[in-house]
Amino acid sequence: MHRMRWFILSVTGFFGVWTATVGPVMAQTATSTPSVVPVRLTDLIRSALQKNLDLQLARLQPEFAEATVYQESAPFQPQLSANFLADSAQNPSASVLAGAPVVEQRRTNVSLGFSQRIAWGTQITIGLNQNRTSTNSIFASLNPQYNSGLSIQVTQPLLRGFGPWNAQASLRAAEKRHQQSLQAFEEAQMDLLLQVVQAYWDLVFAQKNLEVQKNSLALAEKLLRDTEVQIEVGVKAPIERTAAQAEVAARRQNVVTATNLLQAATDRLKALVEAIEGLMHRPGEIWQPMDEPPVPTPPDTLETYIEAAFRERPQLVAVQAQLDAAQYQYRAALNQRLPQLNLVASYSWAGLGGDQRILDLSRGITNATVLRVIPGSALDSLHQVLAGKYPTWSIGFQLAWPLRDSATRGLLLLTEAQLQTARIELERQRQNIVLQVRNAYRDLIAAQQSYEAAQASVRLQREKVEAEQKKLELGLSTNFIVLQYQNDLAVAEQQLLQAQVSYAKAWAQLQRAIGRFRPEQVLQMYANLRTVGE
Repeated sequence: MHRMRWFILSVTGFFGVWTATVGPVMAQTATSTPSVVPVRLTDLIRSALQKNLDLQLARLQPEFAEATVYQESAPFQPQLSANFLADSAQNPSASVLAGAPVVEQRRTNVSLGFSQRIAWGTQITIGLNQNRTSTNSIFASLNPQYNSGLSIQVTQPLLRGFGPWNAQASLRAAEKRHQQSLQAFEEAQMDLLLQVVQAYWDLVFAQKNLEVQKNSLALAEKLLRDTEVQIEVGVKAPIERTAAQAEVAARRQNVVTATNLLQAATDRLKALVEAIEGLMHRPGEIWQPMDEPPVPTPPDTLETYIEAAFRERPQLVAVQAQLDAAQYQYRAALNQRLPQLNLVASYSWAGLGGDQRILDLSRGITNATVLRVIPGSALDSLHQVLAGKYPTWSIGFQLAWPLRDSATRGLLLLTEAQLQTARIELERQRQNIVLQVRNAYRDLIAAQQSYEAAQASVRLQREKVEAEQKKLELGLSTNFIVLQYQNDLAVAEQQLLQAQVSYAKAWAQLQRAIGRFRPEQVLQMYANLRTVGE
């Protein structure tokens, strides 16, 4: 009897506190009902892929790496060049043999060039040029005079810089880093999708928890109404009304808390899938999830999931690309220890043309005159070049051997350390992936077992409430016991919901740990979820 009095005084005091504090909150909530918007998981995933700010930043990283590839490939791109030069000069003559008191010369030079560095480090240069020279000197046999030339030069490193693994080491490393950045973006994309999926299931839990609290409140209100009737007919004492009213007040507070949690879950999900306008323009909006969590099914073996993760995780591909880049750089650094020995070979052709002047020297050199002119042109010199006349060739070697090369030694030590780091990182990532898969698999099994246990608990708690309600109707029980059983049922239903959501989140975490969480895979994975009410 003493315990029953203590309980009645406690709930009476609680009801008084609720009247002073929770009552105004309930009134305010009733006057400002937030708008409810139904949402589907697949639609939210598509929205996150388009609007998430973190993903937009991550999408830029591969572009930065691709720009580096273009920069490193520039030395191997063919290059054309063209030059034009015209000048004029007047020089006083100090000898009658100069051909004029003041010698005037006008020169025009046109040249075209092509250069190309190929993967083996070979530098190829081709040049074509033509000069036109005109003068007032009487002794110029060709005036104007055209000189043409075509030259080919090849420079081939034989030690340092020989071979594509050395000449293109920086380019190949940049390509691998670009590949690494692409895989890192895929990892970031999968991390975002996992956050969206888990936030969605948290929203599902918040929504269904609100329904559980509302159902619990409805049971308490029904018990209060039944108690009022029993008090009116004299079956129960008026003091029983206080306990029932206190429980109704407590469960109304639970509804308020659950509503607030639902709004918070909506905002967290909005931050992932919408731009800032969605948070600013619709602050009181509540999203109502329309998908049911998946029903637990028996998973595959742990070994199967680990093998799949080794095949499909982008992280391993990214770290392998990092290792490949380090190997390129280390091998090139080893090559830099060799002396610089180049084979240089060139071959050229020359041509000469112009108007040929025939001089009359019968009256002496100082009185020379032009008898006649044999016309010529620039094409004459070009024809000689193309015909292969007047060839010139050269071949030789260039050797440079630094006596002390601390820069090369430092580069070798640096690239060796980077290579060792990449190898260790690869093993570390493999270890992390195994741990991630094991943890996700263990959480999945635990969630499945919790779901099965929670199902049995809800069934038994519901039977207890129904049985105790019947006993109360027969006068064999009390409101306190019925209310306690109702609370136990609400807790069991909440645990069942939590277990179902935990299973859905654990399943998503396992798929993410394996690497099967790319956008197309996620959309297909959740395309056929059961709709609420089915």
